[in-house]
Amino acid sequence: MGETGRLLLRLGVAAVLLVMAFRLAIPATDHSIPEALASAWTASLPAALAWFGTALALFGLSFVAVARRFQVLLTAAGLAVRFSALLRAYVVASFLGLVLPSALLTDVYRAVDAKHDTGSSAEPLAMAAAERVLSLAALGCVVLAAAPFAPLGDDLRARLFIALAAAAALVVASLAILHPRAHGLLRRLLSPLARISHALARGIEGALAATAQLSQRPSALLRAFGWSLVAQVLPVCAVAALAQPLDTQLEFHWYAVIVPLVILITLIPISVGGAGVREWLFVEFFGALGMRSEVALSLSLSVFAATLVWGLFGLALFAWGRRHRAQAPPGAPQHE
Repeated sequence: MGETGRLLLRLGVAAVLLVMAFRLAIPATDHSIPEALASAWTASLPAALAWFGTALALFGLSFVAVARRFQVLLTAAGLAVRFSALLRAYVVASFLGLVLPSALLTDVYRAVDAKHDTGSSAEPLAMAAAERVLSLAALGCVVLAAAPFAPLGDDLRARLFIALAAAAALVVASLAILHPRAHGLLRRLLSPLARISHALARGIEGALAATAQLSQRPSALLRAFGWSLVAQVLPVCAVAALAQPLDTQLEFHWYAVIVPLVILITLIPISVGGAGVREWLFVEFFGALGMRSEVALSLSLSVFAATLVWGLFGLALFAWGRRHRAQAPPGAPQHE
């Protein structure tokens, strides 16, 4: 199956999941979709817009946190990159995340973008992989920190234990991947790639070497992990802010448990930009906590709207960057 076929398949999956989410949230025997979604809102329009603006600001601050994390890692690898360039790359990646099948592909874009400033390819790619690992570890830590505050009702016990097991596995796996002793196993697992492309094998070897060098800088890793925690808590706060105008009184710790799990699952490349997956998960997970399904769906659509606003801003920066690159004189630093 070619790239076009895979894209069409993921679009089909997204469409099916969206239909499932809407049907689960709004049965055909109930009100129309606009009426059902309107019933989820309890705040006035000015108040709802104020909360939406707050969520946008929190998402924006998360871009600042992840850009700072990447800068810490690149500096530890001996690479100097302007913070403004890294921040711009993350905002552009917010647009690419809407159209690419997986957010993991945006890591490749940022590594390539950093290459324009550093002239190196292996180290930025390794640091992008390292920050993804730290991000996943931070996701797990947020869930583990919030879970003790979550009541263990009989109907939620199994789901919460699964969430805790997944979070603990993320933390343990992340620590193992960053440890130099795990690199031998990774080399053996990735050795078949050498038969496909020697250049790819050299790139992987360079990335592992750069990661091994990073493991010798524990202070940098700790700072980067601290920024990862900030970057994961801010979207949780943003989703909680988006829920304020809706008909729900859910405690904050539940957002800290569910939102990281949704983020993790949407990394699986079965859809485009997480469309459909996110809506279905919101209806399922928040519905299990007693949130009305139309409220959960409205919350998911609000998250998508906030993501779309930042994505459109990223698209504008992407278009401006391409235009600037076309007009730049030969030899000048360039960015996509």
